[in-house]
Amino acid sequence: MICSIAALLHVSKQKLASIIKSGELKVIELGPRSRRIPKSSFEEYIKNKTTR
Repeated sequence: MICSIAALLHVSKQKLASIIKSGELKVIELGPRSRRIPKSSFEEYIKNKTTR
């Protein structure tokens, strides 16, 4: 999931990890190595980036 979101945003996995760590993109932690990005969180991130 993280790889596909990185591809949609045209950023590296490392850059996406940085975006997540900064709190700009909210994720749901399912375990120590499993995260999901809710559709609403992704849409909000895109909306915030395009209105700046």
